Amino acid sequence: MIITSEILLKVAPRGKKSVIDGLAQFMADALEKYQINTELRVKHFLGQASHETDGF
Repeated sequence: MIITSEILLKVAPRGKKSVIDGLAQFMADALEKYQINTELRVKHFLGQASHETDGF
């Protein structure tokens, strides 16, 4: 599953564009590496990451 900046902005609309763009690039490899590779896992990961970072 490819996570784009647009998807991340929907999850965290208050996020800074520079941070969102960096996260999208990072997630391209990291999600596969850590087997966050189903829609449910991605949703849980993004929800938790958004919560822990106060919206990226």
